[in-house]
Amino acid sequence: MHVLSIVAPGPDGPPKRGIIGAVEVLDDGHVNVASFRPNPEFVELVHDVVRTHGPGDPALLAEAERLGNGRVYVVDRRASGTEDAPPEDIVGFFEVSGGKIEASSYRANELYRLLTDSGLVCLPPSLHEVLIRVADSPSD
Repeated sequence: MHVLSIVAPGPDGPPKRGIIGAVEVLDDGHVNVASFRPNPEFVELVHDVVRTHGPGDPALLAEAERLGNGRVYVVDRRASGTEDAPPEDIVGFFEVSGGKIEASSYRANELYRLLTDSGLVCLPPSLHEVLIRVADSPSD
């Protein structure tokens, strides 16, 4: 098994919270997606970043304003489009009321997967930037 990390390893390897999970690498160099075992700490980190920083994400704010009322979904960028994103590419959602994101309404999607045949986790740009920064920082 090998570990996948969202950050470059330091002298002692990658920070634990930056490890996406463990996976088998086949003899031909391809990753065996079915063997992937996510790091629960990283899963929690992804949802914490979305929960905390999602309400300020420019794309989510614009979508909430356009929508008016309902739900704005956070979709992994590896998905081809937000309209038909498969459940494993939907990170979670926020409730929207009057064109505004209800900050405390975030709900994680339990079907979301960090690694699929389409690739590794890739949050919307501003959230992905925060995820990398937080994953590369020392744990509290």
